[in-house]
Amino acid sequence: MGRRLIILFWIISGVVLFSCSDSAELDVFLDVKGAKWAYSDVKVIEWECKDTATRYDLLLNIRHKGNYEWQNIYLKVRLADPSGKEREFLRSAALSDAEGYWLGKGLGDWKVASPVLVPGLRCTKLGLYRIQLEQHMRVDPLEGVGQVGLKIVKRTAIDAPK
Repeated sequence: MGRRLIILFWIISGVVLFSCSDSAELDVFLDVKGAKWAYSDVKVIEWECKDTATRYDLLLNIRHKGNYEWQNIYLKVRLADPSGKEREFLRSAALSDAEGYWLGKGLGDWKVASPVLVPGLRCTKLGLYRIQLEQHMRVDPLEGVGQVGLKIVKRTAIDAPK
């Protein structure tokens, strides 16, 4: 009986470890000089799409100060496919709820959040995609943003809209 419990423990541990693994295709943060993100500081990220049948969610990776002045951040997202064809999205990403509580995680001065920017993206071509992130708030520079980037995850059948 004791041996069965040990085997069961290891099986459950393995399932838990593998189910908690991050399935991100890309997960990158880029520094913002002096925690002041200027309009001219366009962040460029390249990602190689290897599957045109899968849909992807593009999430903003943002590390901001706990005293960040706004509840959200407006971004202009430009996506260029391998042929150079470009799409542009204007997005608002919520960083706090209606009561002012931060949606991200973190201790101390910095909070990290990953709100969805572009849900259900399908690549039309295989190859290298170029993604540009530009802060599109009404202030320049935008203070309190230490890092920005992108996280790209495959959308599973469970995540897909019905």
